[in-house]
Amino acid sequence: MLTRSIRSMVTFTNAFRLGNSDIVFPAGAYEILFEEELLQGVSFEAYRRTATYLMVRGRGSHVGQTTMHMTTQKDLEHAIACD
Repeated sequence: MLTRSIRSMVTFTNAFRLGNSDIVFPAGAYEILFEEELLQGVSFEAYRRTATYLMVRGRGSHVGQTTMHMTTQKDLEHAIACD
């Protein structure tokens, strides 16, 4: 199965949460990674989103570390709208 990754950036001006998570992310710029797979058996090229990740860069003693927090498109859009 063919997959692709799409990266974009979002900037939050306020601290935020994703969904029901207890983690509060600080304001700042974040990279978003979308993973999609090619749909088979259709007469045109189409992709289905399979995952959405918020990339969190380490700060302080964790500089150089990046963690990926899986989320949903709905939770991400809600956090953006609330900001």
